[in-house]
Amino acid sequence: PALQALAQHYLNYLAENPTVDLADLAYTTQFGRAQFDHRLTAVAATPTELYEALQAFVEGESAPGLSGGQGFAGPPRIAFLFTGGGAQSINMGRELYATEPLFRPILDECDQLLRTHAALNLLEVLYPASSAPEETDYAQIDAMAYMQPALFAIEYALAKLWEAWGIRPDMVMGHSAGEYAAACVAGVFSFVDGLKLIAARGRLMETTAAGAMVALEADEATVSRAVAPWADRVSVGVVNSEQNVVISGDAAAIEQIVAALPEIKATRLRITCASHSPLMEPILDAFEEVAHQVTFTHPQIPFVSNVTGIVETERIATPTYWREHLRATVRFADGVHTLEQQGATVYLEIGPKPTLLGMAQHCLSAAANQTASFLPSLRPGQSDWQQMLASLGELFVRGSSVDWNGLWRESVGQRQRLVLPFYPFQRERYWVPITPHTALRASSEREPLERQPSVLGSDGSRRMSYEVGQHLPAYLSHYRIFERTILSTGFYLENALSIGREILNVDQFHLENCLLEQ
Repeated sequence: PALQALAQHYLNYLAENPTVDLADLAYTTQFGRAQFDHRLTAVAATPTELYEALQAFVEGESAPGLSGGQGFAGPPRIAFLFTGGGAQSINMGRELYATEPLFRPILDECDQLLRTHAALNLLEVLYPASSAPEETDYAQIDAMAYMQPALFAIEYALAKLWEAWGIRPDMVMGHSAGEYAAACVAGVFSFVDGLKLIAARGRLMETTAAGAMVALEADEATVSRAVAPWADRVSVGVVNSEQNVVISGDAAAIEQIVAALPEIKATRLRITCASHSPLMEPILDAFEEVAHQVTFTHPQIPFVSNVTGIVETERIATPTYWREHLRATVRFADGVHTLEQQGATVYLEIGPKPTLLGMAQHCLSAAANQTASFLPSLRPGQSDWQQMLASLGELFVRGSSVDWNGLWRESVGQRQRLVLPFYPFQRERYWVPITPHTALRASSEREPLERQPSVLGSDGSRRMSYEVGQHLPAYLSHYRIFERTILSTGFYLENALSIGREILNVDQFHLENCLLEQ
């Protein structure tokens, strides 16, 4: 109720201030308000868009860029998923490159290193000068020599941007070529060494014989049986989910395998370089030589391997592992199961296009799918900032601690705080409710107790007894804790004085050596 009431207060504020500076409004709410468990975020470019989003929330409806809900038990456990080949496109991340001061230098450094050591003009391929890219531009970005370092650069820059905003992974996993950026973020090797490795991988893969990769809607056991007669030419390249298996290798052999499985749907991938297949074997030695030039360390956060599908530490910090990674099956489905076992509750895809999120959902249990969030970093056809901020808002709503200083950085000093609506306290009455049997009458406030006649003891003392109960006398109704009547010391002393006045027939006397026994 309080969150809806607060949203209504902001609606009233926007109605009275239709030209408010949204940047100042956002800055004030992020830096000048306490952050409770129940949260609401909205991504908007104009006050009108913000008004419409808040109106939708108040009315119980959804709206683009709107996230809100009940608080979660602690911050989420975030898994970074690094996209593999096939997600590349011209102009991916261009808006961030033009406007984000942290994102741009990383791509500039990648471009400079590749120009110096690999004679590749990364930025010219990523961001063509022409507003209408030609067919040759698309061909270049799809070439392995460009596609793999381009994806590495974009993904590493995105990961660093998320970290600057306070969103850090609890675990990482990549898909094929995406594992290089994942390893870099996990601390397995440096950014420069990672770029050297992925550039060598792309360059060497272009020297291999042309092949094919086909996705089959079948389980791994069925596909493995079909591939077995062609083991020297075709492999199970990727296991994406229980019913999504990719075979990779010689194109002619793959055609025959597909023809032998007419009942299984087959989709040819837009790729001619058959990674994770026998066609990679001629380049393994040369690639391992490059890997020996890299300095490896153990990952600083849990790293789920494509090769084994489990968390690896020592194994991935060797040149041999990365040689094997180029040839072995990508065990993405097993990796997602491991992420679930590691307690991941948010799957954040680090890449230019959300290709892994859907596959991950097919791998998770029904219970995990009900509670997990699947968030993209970028999405084709949508503003880079719009998508990044929408996912950031969802992370905040789920309990992540956002570094607002990291989000604003240099522009913090340019903003000013506004006088915005305050918290709408939900005032409630906490007095003990008065019921008929607890109500006191003026005449019964000090009503006398019904006593039995006094009895003379053998020691000369007088003993008197009287009856009390939960509501006898009536004022005892006010001395109750958790439905139990409590008799205070004052109650006993008051009655002792009353008895004394009655027996002694005097008004002035005092009590000594009072002992209350339980």
